[in-house]
Amino acid sequence: VYLVTFSMEWLVPTASSSIQQQCLSFLRFWLLSIAVHTRDATGRVGAPVILVGTHKDVVQSAREHEAISDLLHREFGAHPVWAGVEPFRKAKVSTGTGLLWFWPVDNKLGRDDVVVAEVMRSVERLVEAEEYIRRTVPLAWIAVFDELRADERTAIQFEELVALAAKHGVPA
Repeated sequence: VYLVTFSMEWLVPTASSSIQQQCLSFLRFWLLSIAVHTRDATGRVGAPVILVGTHKDVVQSAREHEAISDLLHREFGAHPVWAGVEPFRKAKVSTGTGLLWFWPVDNKLGRDDVVVAEVMRSVERLVEAEEYIRRTVPLAWIAVFDELRADERTAIQFEELVALAAKHGVPA
């Protein structure tokens, strides 16, 4: 699961065109990076993405949030990653509760912001739904991994790794 954050101040309709373009370029870079690094063997982009708009304390209006959401959808709706973007379905919009393509948060409130709590629950739900979470791994591999993590060195010799694996019964 990837969280991509941006300041809503940069995408409000009153922001300068150059600031908006700079923010969209930043988002395009990170979405493309996610696309490149999560492509599976079939070429499908397979990682859930949550777009998080910060500074809700400054950009409070539901209409501004809707305008930002519309802009994001127009700019990135055809992007290969877009199918994996998790919409915020419980957003406060001008007509009540609705869908936004990003999650507006007041980062000054931290966990006290209800949307931050929603993001955390959604990340947990999305991770639990991933196939790799249910994949079984031999206990010997976990023992090797645990020992590698406990080692404070940043690198080890290949021969050391082979010996460590053999120690735990992992075939060479």
